Amino acid sequence: AVSRTLGWRLAENGMCGEGVMDGRVDGVKTHWPERSGWGPVEGRCVVLIVRNFWDAVDSYFNMCLTNTHDQTLAEEVRLRFWSKWERMVRHECDVWRRFNEWWLECCQLQNVPLMVVRFEDLVSDRRDTVMREVLEFIDSPQHLNPSNIVRKAVGYKPRSGGV
Repeated sequence: AVSRTLGWRLAENGMCGEGVMDGRVDGVKTHWPERSGWGPVEGRCVVLIVRNFWDAVDSYFNMCLTNTHDQTLAEEVRLRFWSKWERMVRHECDVWRRFNEWWLECCQLQNVPLMVVRFEDLVSDRRDTVMREVLEFIDSPQHLNPSNIVRKAVGYKPRSGGV
């Protein structure tokens, strides 16, 4: 399965918590509700990481066609799949809108603390500052209230189909 291959590669490259969704980890990356997962995750707060759409969809397109997180298509291959790229961009615009709206609405309706962080800020020179802010947010005593639980966040499920 694609996700297993990708997950194993991430784990081999130091992401030792990849795919772990139990008490051994303090945070879980999820694509819920865009992709459902194999089990529910509960948490006290949400850190929603958003990325420049064009960078993310380009990365996703490369991942779909190379089955890797770190390889880029050759320009001639990209041109050969141009019509698929255009369809994917149109489709992903709506997926991304619905994904972000779901998290914003879910946190508001369930009164769950939410912090929105730009991916670009996490990987830029300011990373230490942003990461400190994220950790302070996660460790905040206000999140210790058991009523502040996100009950529908789940992990990764393999995609079906292919290009």
